[in-house]
Amino acid sequence: MISYYLLRFVVFLFSMIPFSVLYRISNGVAFFLYKIIHYRYNVILTNLKNAFPEKPVDEIELILKKTYLNLSDIMIESIKGMTLDLPELVRRYHFKNPEIADRVFEKGTSAIGLVSHYNNWEWGAYATSPQLKLEVIGVFKPLSNKYINRYLRKIRSRFNAQIVAMNQTGRAIIENRGTPTLFVLIADQNPSNLKHVHWINFLNQDTACFDGPEKIARKTDYPVLHFAIERVKRGFYDIEVSMLCENPANITEGEITRLYMNTLEKQIHEKPENWLWSHRRWKHKRKKKME
Repeated sequence: MISYYLLRFVVFLFSMIPFSVLYRISNGVAFFLYKIIHYRYNVILTNLKNAFPEKPVDEIELILKKTYLNLSDIMIESIKGMTLDLPELVRRYHFKNPEIADRVFEKGTSAIGLVSHYNNWEWGAYATSPQLKLEVIGVFKPLSNKYINRYLRKIRSRFNAQIVAMNQTGRAIIENRGTPTLFVLIADQNPSNLKHVHWINFLNQDTACFDGPEKIARKTDYPVLHFAIERVKRGFYDIEVSMLCENPANITEGEITRLYMNTLEKQIHEKPENWLWSHRRWKHKRKKKME
């Protein structure tokens, strides 16, 4: 309960602080994480070195420093976003080409939407539904703290989006079969079960990729959309929608995952500091087959 009330207090406090001040706080938090406590420093550094072996040490160090600022900004913005009103959210989190998703709605079908831990993915829970014609259901991994989990579900669904736990995705698809719906999943998470993965060469490494989104797409034959989040400047994002796969049931198994990971890789190469390098993305290794 203490952590729940602490979160409520911080959310209230941030609601009264303007962005200009919050970003000064973010600068300080980034410095603290980077220079004082070295938050997951070795994890980030190792990930960057393995992903970009061709980059010199000074460039890797610069990306690493910017990674902490990106991480800090996302934390600050996530809290601030809980109390932003809808016009302000849409102004700051703008869909450049919603018509790509709207065409799916006009055909009367649903879609799978894939996002990544790149730039600010959190605001998508609030700002997606108001800008698209499709109904929106966000799929998330529940938190262990039931009070915080309930609070976040309520906050994230305040602008007509629905929120469902990962293990309830199948039920949500069945229940919304007659309604054109966008099921949004964060697809670059590290899989917990290696029995259900596709192995992809991603960022110069053999990578276990969660196959859940592809399984859902192939089973439903819902088109797969990709949402690329680009930071225009601090606190402002453009979201570009692209059609990743229009008929999933007709393509080779593993192809959707490969298309998604290749698309994400290109985005990361453009501005690597904006991805979440602090998570242990490559802790799983593929077992070698016995000859």
